[in-house]
Amino acid sequence: MNEIIGRKEEQELLDKLRQEESPVFLAIYGRRRVGKTYLVKSFFQEEFAFYCTGLFGGSTSRQLANFNGALASYSTLKEDLPLINDWFEAFRALIAVLAGRGEGRKVIFLDELSWMDTPKSEFIAALDFFGTAGLVHAVIFF
Repeated sequence: MNEIIGRKEEQELLDKLRQEESPVFLAIYGRRRVGKTYLVKSFFQEEFAFYCTGLFGGSTSRQLANFNGALASYSTLKEDLPLINDWFEAFRALIAVLAGRGEGRKVIFLDELSWMDTPKSEFIAALDFFGTAGLVHAVIFF
């Protein structure tokens, strides 16, 4: 792990959540430019089964294209991933990509989540479905 100055309480919490048996959702929020992303990236380093950053001011179609690109970079599937048209399809595709990465816990980091949730995109409904469907055993940060 890169040395993180301070943030001992936060690191202890992340380590505790890493040990949890059941899936965990964790929202990290706060002022901009205070090191939230750096903390998560430094703590988990190469453990991400999936990582995607939302696009500032991006439309729903741009957000989905960005997510699809991230899926492709993490996929072990030989065939091309189908284009995704909505967030429900996006999270179904994520489940397929994660299934190809073997058993066990998976760290999924969705950074700048609020940028992904564009008006009328149903992002939150799809995320809720993904998180509560019991289809993946994951630690998810956003």
